Amino acid sequence: MPGTTRIPADADSLPTLPTAPIAYREARPLLASDYTALLQHVGVASTDVGFTGDWGLYHSAYDNADSIEQIIDPCYASATAAAEISGLLALRLANNEVVPMRYSDYAADTLDLLAGLTPPAGTDVDEASRLTRRWLAATLALEAAATDLVAGGVTQQEQPAVDRVNAAILAQEEALTRPEGIPSRPWFKHQIWAPGLTTGYAAEPVPALAEAVAADDAAAFEAAAAGLEASLRAAAAAARQGIG
Repeated sequence: MPGTTRIPADADSLPTLPTAPIAYREARPLLASDYTALLQHVGVASTDVGFTGDWGLYHSAYDNADSIEQIIDPCYASATAAAEISGLLALRLANNEVVPMRYSDYAADTLDLLAGLTPPAGTDVDEASRLTRRWLAATLALEAAATDLVAGGVTQQEQPAVDRVNAAILAQEEALTRPEGIPSRPWFKHQIWAPGLTTGYAAEPVPALAEAVAADDAAAFEAAAAGLEASLRAAAAAARQGIG
């Protein structure tokens, strides 16, 4: 976890963002997948590991063991590599003193998603953007606290603070869900990511807002913004819980 500048968790202004590589933004979730129930319905941070190529056999009559062994993955080299990567990921998640997830990347990406919307006439994303900046500020402060705690090793006296940091990191994903779900599909609780209505496997960022934009429905947009804003407040509050 990179070092960051300690700032107030409720700050509206932001420091310069870290320049370290941002893995989250290089691989946004592909949400019509096996982990949809965990991420979209329950609010558990999830990931996927695998390899792809231009084989054109997926879900066809030729998607079988013969095609895998003769064309796609002779000797199961890719499958072995995916298993090794998954194993290393599991070990790191289990053994790191601080959960190795940076929600500052997530919050910064959410700001970009909001900036890319064209709201219906008479509406805007100003409040959602302001709350996202507050969430980003809180995550940066949380990550700075984590960096300070693990520097030189965690002492027994510091362990309760590390536990609070880890709980705050893990709580943010669930905070991004709402019990009522998104209006068109209440089963999907997550306010930032859902499969699109007509996009197949492709994700639909800020789905309730995006659907209201597509329908040019100002009332629906304002209702969707209220749900997102509630989740952004909850995510920022969750991050602040870990800041001592």
